[in-house]
Parts: sequence; structure tokens; C-alpha cells
Amino acid sequence: MLLWSSPQQIIIAVFFLYRELGAAVFAGLAVLVIMLIVNYFISTFVKNIQDEQMKLKDQRIKIMQEILNGIKVVKLYAWEKKMMNMVDDIRKKELITLRKLAYLNAATTLSWAIAPFLVAVLTFGIYVLIDPENNVLTPQVTFVSLALFNILRFPLAALGIVIPQVVNTKVSVNRLNEFFAEEEIKPEELGRLESSKADAVRLKEATFAWGAKELNPTLNDVDFTAKRGQLVAIVGRVGSGKSSLLQAILGEMNRISGERLVSGSAAYVPQQAWIRNQTLRQNILFNKPMERDFYELVIDACALPPDIAHLPGGDQTEIGEKGINLSGGQKQRISLARAVYANTDIILLDDPLSAVDAHVGKHIFENVISSKTGMLKDKTRIFVTHGLAFLKHCDQIIVMKDGKICESGGYNELLSQQGAFSDLIEEFLIEEAKGRGRSVSFGEDAKDVTEILDHIDKVNPNKRKALESQISQEITNQRRSSNVSPTPASPKGESIPMTDVKKAATAAVAINGAVAEGNSEPQNAVPLKNEEKQALLESGPAKPAPNKSKIIEKEAVQTGKVDWAVYLAYFKAIGMPITLAFVLIYIASSIAGVFGNLYLAWWSDDAKRIVDEDPSGHETYVKLGTYSALGMAQATTICLASIVMTLGMVRASKYLHTGILKNVLHSPMQFFDVTPLGRIINRFSKDVSDIDSRLPSFIINFFGSFLQSLMIMFIPIYVTPPILFFIVPTLVLYYYLCVWIFGHFLRTW
Repeated sequence: MLLWSSPQQIIIAVFFLYRELGAAVFAGLAVLVIMLIVNYFISTFVKNIQDEQMKLKDQRIKIMQEILNGIKVVKLYAWEKKMMNMVDDIRKKELITLRKLAYLNAATTLSWAIAPFLVAVLTFGIYVLIDPENNVLTPQVTFVSLALFNILRFPLAALGIVIPQVVNTKVSVNRLNEFFAEEEIKPEELGRLESSKADAVRLKEATFAWGAKELNPTLNDVDFTAKRGQLVAIVGRVGSGKSSLLQAILGEMNRISGERLVSGSAAYVPQQAWIRNQTLRQNILFNKPMERDFYELVIDACALPPDIAHLPGGDQTEIGEKGINLSGGQKQRISLARAVYANTDIILLDDPLSAVDAHVGKHIFENVISSKTGMLKDKTRIFVTHGLAFLKHCDQIIVMKDGKICESGGYNELLSQQGAFSDLIEEFLIEEAKGRGRSVSFGEDAKDVTEILDHIDKVNPNKRKALESQISQEITNQRRSSNVSPTPASPKGESIPMTDVKKAATAAVAINGAVAEGNSEPQNAVPLKNEEKQALLESGPAKPAPNKSKIIEKEAVQTGKVDWAVYLAYFKAIGMPITLAFVLIYIASSIAGVFGNLYLAWWSDDAKRIVDEDPSGHETYVKLGTYSALGMAQATTICLASIVMTLGMVRASKYLHTGILKNVLHSPMQFFDVTPLGRIINRFSKDVSDIDSRLPSFIINFFGSFLQSLMIMFIPIYVTPPILFFIVPTLVLYYYLCVWIFGHFLRTW
């Protein structure tokens, strides 16, 4: 509102000044025009510096997000000091821009503080000098003009506040425009298949990239069709484009060419489970209405009842941010349960069984994914997996290589082709042998591996023999390098003859791993008797007390008045000498302003005498110079106070930011477990921004208004002391009214 009302007030005040002082007022008007031009150039510099500051702020917040997301690694390697130095380096650059802004804002303050005084001096001076005999500064002319100049003072001061805010707004709007103008994936790019068609997903000669203008597409010439109700597996080496293919089907990648058609709704289970800071039940329902029977079926199929039984609040237990109170397997099963409960037409599964035990993975596959017994048997399932044991149950297998589909077909068909799929299985078996050579045991997966080897034997017996020989050699090499006896132990403690290469290889390449989610023991360890196990369990550490069902506490917000200790802490951060200097300088500026008005009143009282006794006008020049000096002193002290306080507040910003950064990085892990990262980031973004920008202007305006109010009250009290009996009750009433309004505002906020 001040942006359009201030110019109107200035025009009206100048009009009435013209009626009082005539053409002399145009000199003051010229001053206003010059000030507007000066402030235009200052605002241009301010805009450029604020752009730079915003970029530095974005860098600082980005680094803070990365640090907080990886805080466990930071704590593990004791990198707190190094992380602090990284953030402080950016913060130092940011503080340099804040100092530049402080000087420019001080220049703006000086220009608008000096403007009313210059207008008054030039207008009165030219008014007297044009016609010394007729243009006499009588009390009538002086005080009416002063009243109009005081009316002019507020809109000019308001412009000094509003113009920087307009510049800030322009910077923010430009940043928002850049963000909203970013390239987006158009909804029409994701075509829809008719529900009557047999195909659920169809990609035809499709090329996809993460950026619309990316020169090297991620997926090239993809031809892929998934029928309704099919279970389609996607396999390939790391980085071959399996996850990208799912993202392309979801419509999260830019289609460069070709056709992408999808029929019906879709649910997605990512590799890294996304868990909300809500209860376990809310994470599964995902804002869908509760259907008790279906809900129970879903959690049973996803093997969640034992986990829910161990949680302190059952499925009403609050899950911490990013699932901090859950294991990786639990998070993955909750994510899968969410997709199953969504009951969509298409389910995209990005390696959902990689984080669970072998027996749990088998349970989930049979009860959720399987085309025969799974809950999703009537849905279209596109299943990225590294578990080769599940592939024989899939209707179609897609083999990815370098962002392309190199093979597709059924399990037996691809194995007999001896192409990329066959090579992938061989490489996988050999790699598993390298990793499992230290712990060879007969597990649940021995049958599956035997079947794979039997399939290879049917296609090429010589290849099987070569593969078994290579696996056996890898096992032997691994044991030699780790000084492990070459004869592994069976689960019953019996030796396994190494001559049985088939069994050794089978045990070594158990598909889904012999290591449980966090509960397994080495299979080649010497078996313990029951009483020995019991003794070890009893001598172990005591079980921790169960956690509360609620982890994240609501952020505490102080209501009512702000404690004086808070103000004192902030002024200590500024520095008491700087604070004292600011107060004294501002008092000096207010005194100069009062004396300027009093001096003008004395001048107007003696105006007739000066004209009669000093025809040369010497005394008029002296008084005009004295009045100008008082005005310059007021404007200069205001500018100096603004610079001192703003630089002091930059010092406070550095001190407070360093303090909160140090405290956060040195907090125990429990703090990060119970505190949402968004809440911490808000302290480093919004709160630090308020300390950098808003708080300095608020304090300067408060002190200016407070001292101006004291000086305004001082003159009538000095001239008419009885008015004090009316002023004191008014101030008391005003104080309690402000306290009530402020307290009510905080409670509603």
C-alpha cells in the first residue's frame, strides 16, 4: 500500500508547500527527483548483490541438506570439523555480500533521511533569498511549512523502506519465474491404451532421456510390450538401464522419440523405500480408506505381522523420518505393502526383494508377486530383480544392456540361446562364488542353483563342467586368501568332501544370500551346544527398553512475551560496545533533529528583527548555515547509526550461525532420529535469513521510532509540564494494549 500511497502524499504535500512558499518549492522538488534517480541506481546494485547472496544461500542450504542426509557417515568418520569448514567457507562469502548490502542500505537511508532536510533548507533558503524584504520566515509561514515538511517526511521514509522491499520482491519473483519456467514433462506425452486392448504397457522404438535437450539418451530404441496380468522380469548388469526403464514407464523421463502407451493406474516400489514420518498403518494406507480384511491380507502377504507384534504401538507406532526405527527389510516390505494396498492395474517393482532374507523373499514372492499364488496374480507386474531363482516363474524376461533391450523371451528360451542372458547367469554365479567362498553351506537356494546348472547342462554339458571348475577354483582361491580351511562344515558339523564340485558350487552361489537381515551367523562356525548358547545369551548386554510408539515430538513454540534473556543474548552477539555506540549515535541524531526544529522556531521569531536590523542578510545566511549544519548532523548520524548497527548484526549473524552449526553437527545421533531434517533445515534457511535481513531493519526502525517518540513528547512536556498527567496514563494504556495484542497474535500464530 505504501508503494502507491507515498507518492500521492508527496504530491499533496508539495502542492500545499507551493501555496505557502511559491516557486521556491520547486528547488525541493528537484531534490526529490535527484534522490529518486540516485536510489534507482542504488537499487540496481542491491538487486545484483542480492542475486549473488541468494545463490550463495542456495549453495549453503544444499550442502547442509547433504550433510544432514549423510550425518551417520559424518559421525562415523568424525568429519564434523571438515563439514563445518565447508559450510563456513560459503557463509563467509555470504557475509561479504551482506556487508555490501549494509553499505548500500545505509546509502539509501542517508538519501531519504537527508531528503526532507535538503528540501526544507533549499526551499526556505531560496524563499528568503528571492525576495528578502517580502519573503520573511514568520511563525505562520515557518510552522505551517514545517508541518507540511513533517507530512513529507513519512512518505519519503516509507519509500526508503519500500524500495528495497520491492527490489527483494523482484529478485524473488525472478527466481520463481526461472523455477516455474523449467522444462516439464508434458502429460500428453504419456499416452493411454484403451482398456479393451490386451496390452497394459507398450513402448515402441522409444528413446528416453532425463533432460529434454540431453544429447546422450539413457534408453535407446526400446521395444517392449507387457500383456495384462503378465509377470515381466527385467534383468541386467548394474547401470544397464533397468530402473530407468521403470521410470520411463511411469512417465518420469522425457520421451525423445517413439511411442509410450500405458493402460490403467500404476504403483511403484523403489529400490530405496520411501517412508513418511507417520504411523506404520498410515504408511501402508497412504490416505486410502481403511478396509480391515484387505489390510490384514496385505500385511500377512508382506510378512509384516511378526514385525508389527514387536513394535511398541503395533501398526500405530510412529515411524521416524526416513524410517530410522526400522530395518532395511522392514522398510522395503512396508513400501511393497503400500503398493499392494493401492490395488492398481500395474505394479512396478524395482528389486523389492534385495533387502530381505532369502526365506522372507521366497514368502513374499509366493504370496504377493507369483502368477499362481500371489495377491497380484491378476495384475500386470514389471519386476526388476537380481534374484535369478525367480526368473523361471516369470512370463517374460527382458535383458537390458547399455540402455537397450538386447534380449527378451521366456526363461528356457533365453537360456538355450546362449546370448546375453546366459552370459549374465554365468557371470553372476562366478561373482557369487567369489563373494561366498568363505562360507559354503547347503541352504534353501541349493535346489534353485542346481536347477540353473541342470538347465546349462541340457544346453551345453561342456559349459557346465567348465563353469563348475571355475567356481571351484574361485572358492579355493578365496579360502587361501583368507586362511580358511578348505573343508567347509555342514549345518550339522559334518565335513563336505571337496570332490563333490557340484554341491560346493551350488552352496557357494546361493541366490538370495545366506546372511539374514541382521540376525545370521557364519555357516562354517563350530556348532555350539544349547546350554552354551543360553549362557552366551544370558551374559550378553541387556535388551534395551522398548521405544515409545511416538518418536517425533511436536516442535515447541514459546507463547506470550519474549524473555529479556533472548534480547540480551542477541545484543551480546552484536557486541555491547557496538550496541551502545548505536544507541548513542541515534540519540545524537534525534537531538540534532529537535534542535533543528527549535532553531528554526527561534529564527522565525526573530525574522522581523533580522530584516530590520540586517539589510545585508548576513545574519540570515548564518542562521541558514546553522540550520543546514543541524540537518546534516541529523542525517549523517542516522546513516552512521545504520551502518554501525547493520555491521554489528552481520557479526551477530556470523556468531549465531556458527553456534547453531557447531551445536547441530556435534549433537548425538539420537537428536537426528527424533528431529525431522526439515525442521533443522528451517533453522538454517528461514531463521538465518530473518537474522540476516529482517531483524536489522526491525531493530533500526524500532529504535528510530522509539527515540523519535521520546523527542516528540519532550518538547510539549518541556513547554507545558502539566501535560505529563495525560501522557503517562496514555502510555500505560498503550503498553498493556500492545502486550495483549502481541500475546493474542502469538497464540493464534
